[in-house]
Amino acid sequence: MFSGTILDNITLFNYDITKERVIKVCKTVGIHDDIMNLEMGYNTFYGAEGISLSGG
Repeated sequence: MFSGTILDNITLFNYDITKERVIKVCKTVGIHDDIMNLEMGYNTFYGAEGISLSGG
């Protein structure tokens, strides 16, 4: 994963992909609820000053 928000990492920083599209896909694959349980949801920052996610 890259330093940035969860949304940035899902879209690989492609700002042509809408948040609505990301939410639809995340619901389809079953990770939307997990993301929404994070403090800032899709805007949660991942990286040195943000959260870290386990690879396991």
